Amino acid sequence: MNRLQALVAAILFANSLVSTACQQVKQVTATIGGLISLSKDIGAKFGEPSVSCNLMNGTSLTIDIVNSSRRGLPDEPRRAAALDIARYAYAHYDSRDHLSAVGVRFVRYWSIVIFTYNDATDLFAFTGAELSAWYKQQTSQPPGQLGAKSEGPPNNRLKQTARGRSGAESLRRTRAAA
Repeated sequence: MNRLQALVAAILFANSLVSTACQQVKQVTATIGGLISLSKDIGAKFGEPSVSCNLMNGTSLTIDIVNSSRRGLPDEPRRAAALDIARYAYAHYDSRDHLSAVGVRFVRYWSIVIFTYNDATDLFAFTGAELSAWYKQQTSQPPGQLGAKSEGPPNNRLKQTARGRSGAESLRRTRAAA
């Protein structure tokens, strides 16, 4: 009976380990998928072909904009562009409440055969608290009354066009006119 109890205990222990591991794998997979999606969204929104998002310890998000024309801007316009990108990323990242910092780097990268050059020295860092305050301000305003010039919080279904119509409404009007 002693061996049977030990076997049952070992099976239960192994089962709990496997269950925990599966949950961790699902969580990591979801996080990686979210970062890939965020990278693509930032690239599309800001016209950047190469964007990479990295998450450290689940709280620090770094966005690398590779070989961007914005890298050549003077400091203040480059910082303003970085702030717009950080706000957009914060607003569109599902786990934004866990972020303590968002950094944006304009990276210069090139490679020849086996030699690679990577310059990522200019990091513009923004605290989670300042981005959170901006986000709360944006979500408290009525639709179409966003205070900042950058992208407001996401409205996943009906994004407003410049004329105040939703994308779906604009599409219907365009099709009806044709």
